[in-house]
Amino acid sequence: MIAVIRSVLHLAWMGVTVLPYSFVILGMAAAGVRGERLYWWAVRWLRWAIEGARLIMGVQYRIQGMANLPTEIGRAHV
Repeated sequence: MIAVIRSVLHLAWMGVTVLPYSFVILGMAAAGVRGERLYWWAVRWLRWAIEGARLIMGVQYRIQGMANLPTEIGRAHV
């Protein structure tokens, strides 16, 4: 039962954050803002979504596979 409550709370959190951010990003795009600036606004929302999942639902994430990324000079790791 607690999982259902947490899921509903996270759904509400997503509803509260998705709509304002989408309208801001669409408004910025309509005003002529392009590229990286819009991207970073979307990244900010994604961080909020991930933090919401972590705090509300207890989702834990970890990065695996760093050993498989290229290590050549001049090539950035993800």
